[in-house]
Amino acid sequence: MITATDIADRLGVASVGDPKLTERIPLETANKAYEAMRAMVEDAIDSMKISSESIDAILVGGGSIFLPHDLAGTKTVECPEYAGCANAIGSANSQGFRRVREARRL
Repeated sequence: MITATDIADRLGVASVGDPKLTERIPLETANKAYEAMRAMVEDAIDSMKISSESIDAILVGGGSIFLPHDLAGTKTVECPEYAGCANAIGSANSQGFRRVREARRL
């Protein structure tokens, strides 16, 4: 199975692990996959906007480290220094909220 991280590594967008492990992925395949990833994010951005105007976007979560910063529908794209930790923070918060909810039931 090829992951988004494998694609980014193959194209040199990210440096994760041993690059020799992604050399077997054809460049044409990697480029097509990367464009599909871009399109998915651009579609998601458009679906969240309240108008057709371009917006300033902040990318967070694991995939934010290898997404392009010239996304359609955006004026600017920022990726904070610890953006890759956002998913872990959200997950930790959800665990905390669940425990609070359970404690209130007692």
